[in-house]
Amino acid sequence: MGLINKIINTGVNNQTPYLKKKIRAANSISLMIIFGIATPFIGISFLYYPSLAFLPISAVAILAIAIILNGFGMHIIGRGIISILPTTLSIVYGAMLMDDMKTPIVSFIIVSYSFSFAPVIIFDLRKEKVWLMLFTAYGVLTIFFFKQINQLFITTIDDTLMRDGWLGYVALLAGIVAGFGSIFTLLSLNIKSEIKTDEVIQQANDQNDKLKASESELNDKLKELAAKQEKEAENNWATQGIAEVSTILRSDNDSQKLYDKITSYITEYLEANQCGLFLVERDEYGENKILKLHSCYAYSRKKFVEKEIIPGQGLIGQAYLEKSTIYLKDVPQGYSTITSGLGESTPSEVLIVPLIVNEEVEGVFEFASFNHFQPYQITFLEHLGETLASFINVNRINERTKLLLEDTQQQAEEMKSQEEEMRQNMEELSATQEEMARKEQEYLGQIKNLQDELEIIKLKN
Repeated sequence: MGLINKIINTGVNNQTPYLKKKIRAANSISLMIIFGIATPFIGISFLYYPSLAFLPISAVAILAIAIILNGFGMHIIGRGIISILPTTLSIVYGAMLMDDMKTPIVSFIIVSYSFSFAPVIIFDLRKEKVWLMLFTAYGVLTIFFFKQINQLFITTIDDTLMRDGWLGYVALLAGIVAGFGSIFTLLSLNIKSEIKTDEVIQQANDQNDKLKASESELNDKLKELAAKQEKEAENNWATQGIAEVSTILRSDNDSQKLYDKITSYITEYLEANQCGLFLVERDEYGENKILKLHSCYAYSRKKFVEKEIIPGQGLIGQAYLEKSTIYLKDVPQGYSTITSGLGESTPSEVLIVPLIVNEEVEGVFEFASFNHFQPYQITFLEHLGETLASFINVNRINERTKLLLEDTQQQAEEMKSQEEEMRQNMEELSATQEEMARKEQEYLGQIKNLQDELEIIKLKN
């Protein structure tokens, strides 16, 4: 089997898939003819028709040469020989066996017709149509002109045994074998082609499934990458905004100017239309907390308005009490108006964000806009609220510390003034005491002088 496979695969190396298939078919038909028909007819010819023995021997030699030609890459010539030689030799063998006055031997006609299928098996209908048509036409014409070929040979051979005896049945069997062999070879090639096609289709389907899976995986990765890029862009946007606000907070010592700058910047950064910053303060009696509007911004111009809200009043007061963001997408008519060159209009959305640090609300932002607030913008404002709340808290502590320091300095100055006044009083008191001591000495001296004079007077008396 190894040798037969080598013979069948002679010449298939470095050939295209369809040529490999056709060369294998040609080599297979050659082996079938050599061992299934030509070799038996060599023995038959030597026994009964010695003068015709050269024909099957020639068939074996020529078919072997054709296989060799296939091995040397001359597959057109090799396959052409294999496709026409069986028909030619069977017609010539039959023509030389009988004289031209008799009818053709049926078995040889059947063999000839059987081998006329060879070009269909050996040549490709799509890529070698010319060769296929040429060699098929040759085989058909050879059979059609059998009588004319028969007249070329003068024979004295007795064909009774072949025409009416057992040799005729052998020849008929050879024709049937050749026919079925051709059909089997053709079916075998078709089956192999179908199997190969099914394998190719299955491979293509598997590859398609892999490609779909890869495409799906690639799409998922692209979506994941796009999501990451979008998330990174949002993070960069938030980081840039917080950094800019931090820069603004360090740009001035005047709290009111800082609040105005921050309100203006954040409104424009969000592409909102209006913003108000409310800070938590004490009322005029210093008893209750209120939310007082410290800064507002609308269409690139500051609007100086006085506005105070008590906790729980409206959405701003509610956000203060609940310590949570309020996002209003369906704004009631007249809730707030945005003034522009086209007049006044109710905003599409309102966003209220409390400024919280250490669970304490230091202020509230209110934004109004015709645009949609994105989730990452709301998250940004909530994080920014912590920064601003810390600033407001520290700023208040600093202001209280500053006031306390000013009070302390004032009290120190007053104490210093009082101390100076007391020092002056002490100096005046000391001077008074010294004066009184001096006068006391004077008085004591005068008293002594008077006593001395009195003693003198008494002695004189």
